[in-house]
Amino acid sequence: MLSLDKKDEISKYATKFLKSNMDTDKQFQQSINPSIGILNGANEHDYHKSFNLLIEMIDRELDEYKGDLQQILFPMFLVLHLTMVYRGFE
Repeated sequence: MLSLDKKDEISKYATKFLKSNMDTDKQFQQSINPSIGILNGANEHDYHKSFNLLIEMIDRELDEYKGDLQQILFPMFLVLHLTMVYRGFE
């Protein structure tokens, strides 16, 4: 069993890692060739497609995990919607 200090250290590292890799503004600035099908947030369609892919992924999961995964849909919707509003998409 991990000590409380070790759990805090892991939690802080994970939070720092996720924040650095999930910087949507940094991702928005990256230029990715749209012809290869990568969703980079450059247009409104990317957000809709991302959310639909998340829903499809959750639907394919085992029933045992669906309930837990479905709980993240609304927060993810809010994050994607607010990011779209921030960037001026309609």
